[in-house]
Amino acid sequence: TLLVGAPATRKTSAIRIASRLLKNSGYINVTDGKTSKEKFLEDFSDNFSFLAKAQEDEDGFDLLSSESDALQVTEILIAAEEFQNFLGAGNAEFASILGDLYDNKDSYHIRLKGGKSLSIANPTLSILGGITQTGLSTCLPPELIGQGFMSRLLLIFSQPTNKKIAFPKEPSIESTNWMLEALSEIRNTCQGICNLSEGAMKYLENVYTSFPGHPDYRFQHYNGRRFSHLLKLCMCVAACDLS
Repeated sequence: TLLVGAPATRKTSAIRIASRLLKNSGYINVTDGKTSKEKFLEDFSDNFSFLAKAQEDEDGFDLLSSESDALQVTEILIAAEEFQNFLGAGNAEFASILGDLYDNKDSYHIRLKGGKSLSIANPTLSILGGITQTGLSTCLPPELIGQGFMSRLLLIFSQPTNKKIAFPKEPSIESTNWMLEALSEIRNTCQGICNLSEGAMKYLENVYTSFPGHPDYRFQHYNGRRFSHLLKLCMCVAACDLS
């Protein structure tokens, strides 16, 4: 998901709030900032263990022990307030690799230019990024539209708001704790296979078969992934209901 909008539409604020809540709820596999394709893949193959080490140093307990489930799957959330800084300008190769990792394969193997081979077991990649319209055209130019990475993105656009708040209030401790408890409960409860009821399957099948496709040629690749996006959104809503 990329939040798209002019400067000062509060993209960064939204991403910081979300990533901070996730980290405080116990989900430590969150990264941001500029990186290279090679370094990102190396960290991914190591399951971003440096994040657990940093958290261990801060909290004083061993997140890498066998008793912890924090690193049992190879997963990462890229929470990039400036997504163009993370991906780079027109980096088609890196974008292609992110697209492959997004598909949640059983394993992902790659040999880097220096000859080093990497293997990532069950890669699970999520992206929450912010970008301006200018940054979008620089980072993901038109020639990348036909590449698979673009069809895997949800672009959420917002117009600038006229509302001005000089000194935003911090949320209350009670509301923050409620949110952290809810996120922890989702993480502990919603595990395993997500099943569909018979009614849901019929409804979703009708949505899938009746969609005529977006008429704009530039969105032809998105047409094929629209249903996958819908299923993932359904899973998000179900998880919030602990269903």
